[in-house]
Amino acid sequence: MGWTRTSPSARADRERGARAYRAGLAALVGALLLSACGGGSSMPAPSTNPATPSPAETPPAPSPASPAPTPEPSPEASFTIADGLSSVSTVAASSDGRGYLVAFDAFRDHRHDIFAVRLDPDGARLDDEWITLSDRSAIGSYPDAGYDSPSASFDGTAYDVAWFGEQGLSPEFPLTGWAFVAMRIDPAGVVLEPAKEIESGAGSGVGPTLLPPPAVAAQDSDFVVLWSVLLGGGLGTLVEGARVAFGTGDFAVEDLGVIAPPMGSSDTRRLTAGPPAIATSGEATVGAWVEGELRRDGTSQPNGAVWVYALDGSSRTRTRVADVVAGDRFRTAIAGDGTDFLIVWEAATETAPGDVTEIRGARFRPGAGVLDGDDGFVIQAGVGRIRLGGVAYGPGGYLVTWIEPHGSVSGDRLRAVQVSPGGEVDRSAIFEVADDVGSPSAVGVTSNGRRFLVVFFRDDPRLSLVGTFLDPP
Repeated sequence: MGWTRTSPSARADRERGARAYRAGLAALVGALLLSACGGGSSMPAPSTNPATPSPAETPPAPSPASPAPTPEPSPEASFTIADGLSSVSTVAASSDGRGYLVAFDAFRDHRHDIFAVRLDPDGARLDDEWITLSDRSAIGSYPDAGYDSPSASFDGTAYDVAWFGEQGLSPEFPLTGWAFVAMRIDPAGVVLEPAKEIESGAGSGVGPTLLPPPAVAAQDSDFVVLWSVLLGGGLGTLVEGARVAFGTGDFAVEDLGVIAPPMGSSDTRRLTAGPPAIATSGEATVGAWVEGELRRDGTSQPNGAVWVYALDGSSRTRTRVADVVAGDRFRTAIAGDGTDFLIVWEAATETAPGDVTEIRGARFRPGAGVLDGDDGFVIQAGVGRIRLGGVAYGPGGYLVTWIEPHGSVSGDRLRAVQVSPGGEVDRSAIFEVADDVGSPSAVGVTSNGRRFLVVFFRDDPRLSLVGTFLDPP
């Protein structure tokens, strides 16, 4: 599989194209609305001139006796989305089928807020300044909270963005208040619904506390959110959910209840559920997470499992996907191709659960169950402690990203591989997205149906948010 990078050498042309793109974006939004109602065949496309790799950027053809080389990263392949960042933790990316919205948290003007930048189909910024999504005047319980861990999804009309907020309630008594917040913004950058609380509460050493990040996925005109809650008294964690409906003058939250209950505890261990992931495919919305037992001293036990929760209309099912050796991150990701879902997760190894991890995957079809056996299949392994980046569906299949150590070289690198809808992984064509991933090691990945966009943080020398396009052959 011959992956290619898109070079931004025609930056000036792209910025001029972005200006024209902004001018025609209102017409585009109207066309998107027509498309949602069945008029997609008439949706106009802006005139663009996407850059193509020069011959010098194309890897040489291998000789019959040598393996195909892995493409090397090129400094020209990445472009800056936002720079001068401070105190960031998470980035999320979504697409309306043409352009992109990139949401991130950052410390600015003495507060930690949620921001967004819109990009045109070639990655040129459509906003001179960051868009502030966390409108504190509309948030009730904790208007002075620090906000982080955004998640984003496009619902056919607008981007649904959700995040987590937390603040101290009293300097004398260190209770913590938390809130789970969501808002909607359209592709033209117009806020359709300001930030509103979905769930809030107060926690301490004995009360429940929300664990970031939340997960959000559009379902028709509504969206579904999942989140993890840490229970007090060492009782473990659980996963809860809600379906949220935004409308003109209307805001409704349907409580989906406890999806992953704490299945008991003892004097020596407690059950825990990790941060969930969620995606929509066809008429179904599916969430995924990893559960595992931990000793009270924090060491893991080899009896975890990957679970999925399928919400298909009024039908709701909870299915065990695979047994895993429970590590300490419990990271999962999920994407859908219109019929099936691909669930990917970090799995610790029995031989070195704290030092060696692998990325595994399994396909799931609502109504049919798991399609890839008891343990799924290996996507990447054997290179030390791997951290899952994310997964998205696009041209040619799924794109799975992860961060792994260089080995003999200090630092981490960001890599990706495509998984076909049938579950085949071509590890001979692993693509090296970046060899200098910054801290934190957060990754966002999405597709507009024609190419993949991968976003991540980089120190060069200031902390920046950058993006890279990956085009299928």
